[in-house]
Amino acid sequence: MGHRNNNVLPSIRSTVTNTYSKNRNSNLLNIFNIVMKNTDTKDNKLVIGLTGGIGSGKTEVSNRFADLGITIADADVASRKVVEPGTDAYNIILDHFGFEIISHDHSLNRARLREIVFSDKDSLKWLESVTVPAIMNQLMHELEESRSPYSILCLSSGRGQHPLIHRNLVIDVNPETQIERAIKRDNNSIEQIKSIMAAQPTREERKVYADDVINNDGDVSSLNEEVKHLHREYLAISADRSAISANPLAQNLSEKTHG
Repeated sequence: MGHRNNNVLPSIRSTVTNTYSKNRNSNLLNIFNIVMKNTDTKDNKLVIGLTGGIGSGKTEVSNRFADLGITIADADVASRKVVEPGTDAYNIILDHFGFEIISHDHSLNRARLREIVFSDKDSLKWLESVTVPAIMNQLMHELEESRSPYSILCLSSGRGQHPLIHRNLVIDVNPETQIERAIKRDNNSIEQIKSIMAAQPTREERKVYADDVINNDGDVSSLNEEVKHLHREYLAISADRSAISANPLAQNLSEKTHG
């Protein structure tokens, strides 16, 4: 494994709350952009951005990388983890909204909470002021603690563009497949799924920013082979980065070559 700057991620985490407080109208991806633009991450381990539209199969792909021993930092997973019973965010939210947003098993009733905040912009902003910094901190912690040769960061269904990501992997499927999978998974109507898709970047827009593309219209065996192929590529890229990081002369030559 290569060397990395162990001071970078803790310093990023310490600025998250302040950054969000000044940019409350920004989403999670934009907050990442703002923080990372002012952070030197060149010594960090290779981070692959994983993105794709609703129903594209991002979880299927990330699970396969996880099976290969790769750290997965997933914003969707983090958003649930930071509000588990007993966490600071959970207690703050409970104090604010009361027991009506608590389920029988003491977890947050996310459906009820959505009803409240999406009908009241002030409530939504307040909730985000609690959850966004917590999600950011969780993701940063997972990347900091990663011991795999590279890590995968799943932020959203966007284009995967921001400074922390060194390489962007797009999961691509045809729209009909997206709709079919999303309806089956989320039990939503076709109209709801199409509305979500319309608000997301198109597959063509994602591909413009992609370094790698997995077509997930095929069968399971095809997907497994594509993931294994990319895993070998990412291991090689990670090894090259580690060699450069460990050798100051090689690092200077690399910067001159790519500068």
